[in-house]
Amino acid sequence: MSARRGKVARLPAAVREEVNRRLQNGVPEQELVAWLNGLPEVKAVLESHFGRVPISEKNLSGWRRGGFQDALVRERIFVDAQEMAADVKYERTVKDPRLRENLPALLSLRHAELLMNWKNEATPEFQRKLEALSGLSRQILALRRSEMRGKDEG
Repeated sequence: MSARRGKVARLPAAVREEVNRRLQNGVPEQELVAWLNGLPEVKAVLESHFGRVPISEKNLSGWRRGGFQDALVRERIFVDAQEMAADVKYERTVKDPRLRENLPALLSLRHAELLMNWKNEATPEFQRKLEALSGLSRQILALRRSEMRGKDEG
């Protein structure tokens, strides 16, 4: 997952989460755009980064195809990890009950699942899923390295 730089991506996390929730609930883009452009925190971001140019339906559509899809993948992965941690049948895969310890195994399984279902075509959907999983893997690896450095220093 590359860092997103669009208008919606630059909004505060709480606003992006609400946008995602509303997208999941099927709120029309036109309604979302009007709501967003009326928020003071959105106006502040637009002023500081985008010369006060309001968010458009095109911007929201781009978010729906990118950042929103990334959020859906992350949500599914974390839900799956929690279920794995609670499910005895995954005991061999999930050796440590702490969620962060389970994530590398889960991501490996998700990579394998993606590749097993791959039809040898680099479709935009395949690339999006692979990019999302790869980005999550990099983030988790960085977290694990940070934890290891902390142990070495402690």
